[in-house]
Amino acid sequence: MNSKDEVKIIGQTDPAKNDKAIRQVAIDAKISLWAAFAAWGIFILLVLANIIIPDFSIMDEILIALIFLASITAVFSIFIGFLSIWKIRCKKNELYGTIRSIFGILLSIAFLLGVIMPAFQVHPPGVRERLVCANNIKCLAMATILYAEDHNDIIPTSAKWCDLLAERKDVSKKYFICRSASHNGDKGPCHYAMNPNCEPNSSNDIVLLFETKGGWNQHGGPELLTLDNHKPRGANVAFHDGHWEFIKPKDVGKLKWKADAKE
Repeated sequence: MNSKDEVKIIGQTDPAKNDKAIRQVAIDAKISLWAAFAAWGIFILLVLANIIIPDFSIMDEILIALIFLASITAVFSIFIGFLSIWKIRCKKNELYGTIRSIFGILLSIAFLLGVIMPAFQVHPPGVRERLVCANNIKCLAMATILYAEDHNDIIPTSAKWCDLLAERKDVSKKYFICRSASHNGDKGPCHYAMNPNCEPNSSNDIVLLFETKGGWNQHGGPELLTLDNHKPRGANVAFHDGHWEFIKPKDVGKLKWKADAKE
């Protein structure tokens, strides 16, 4: 072997080492991208489970753990993505995987900003519970309307309205519980009551459902209405057309509980 051959051999890069480096960077980029997909996947599965399965509910501790896992996965994706880009730059762009890394980083940042950060926003005390309660009473009102559509425009009998709605597949047991009332020590099975004066031909502004103390199949008028489940004081009220409002104490007297005589 002459000296020229020796120089040529010494100057050559080992193909096996070069291939290994390329594969390693590609793996880093893939890990970043798939970690971003995993973070979004956890969130999407939770959303779909809540939509498809009406009775789907998990403990707050488990929910927090899953969200935390998704967050850690997103942060890991960002770290691995930048690590992959750094490796590529060190090799003077001879390696590949930059686009995958950037895409994984962007997906993870979008997840953290769009899903995680809003969850940690500071809300005034009681706002979140009040919104959950509002969603509950809205769902019960819509279930009442759908029940009427399935029963010749007859709404559930006020004396059995909880029993009748609870039998429906689109009604979850958690819809009957006001989280604020439960946190305040009222462990009743249902924190809502039905207005028996709301009939199929009632006007849209007639009260249909409203907040009350814990019970089951409760029905009546303003004597059952409670304003003490939330702070500041007030109550979520659903009306005959399905819409809901948060009624402040000063507006309670404006509620319509039955049709006017002229109607």
